[in-house]
Amino acid sequence: MKQTSMLSLSRKDKEKRRLKAIKLLKKGLTQYRIAKKLGVSFEAVSQWVKAYKKKGKKGLLSKGKTGPKGKLSKIKKQKIRQAILKGPKAMGYSTDLWTLEKLQVLIKKIAKVEYHQGHVWKIVIGLGFTCQKPQTRAKERKEKVIKEWRKTTFPRLKKMGQKT
Repeated sequence: MKQTSMLSLSRKDKEKRRLKAIKLLKKGLTQYRIAKKLGVSFEAVSQWVKAYKKKGKKGLLSKGKTGPKGKLSKIKKQKIRQAILKGPKAMGYSTDLWTLEKLQVLIKKIAKVEYHQGHVWKIVIGLGFTCQKPQTRAKERKEKVIKEWRKTTFPRLKKMGQKT
């Protein structure tokens, strides 16, 4: 079996893998062989076997999401997402560029919850957004002239640089 990153598996998938390990153990496979077959460490299998012996199948089941309950409801997250899509100018900013500081203020305004900027970034990623670097171009840029240069002058210059 191909080794898979722990981060890419869901809780249910990890639970199924633990249960499969016990099935394989019952078939007579060693913990070492199970670890190799499932693409996990020997220590992980050892812990699963220990948990199974202590609590049975319940010891292998997912305990659910860890950590405190989130402060943002689905409705608040949707409102934040819609506000982000409208853009910073709709929120009264002079530029059309979101920064973590602006997003932090946005979340505080909409959800009435204050987050550290590092966590704001996690929330924004969770909403399906990615980091984008704005493309800067000169105001004097003339697309027609550039297109013509690429079509006529550039190929000629490329030929000059080639060795014969």
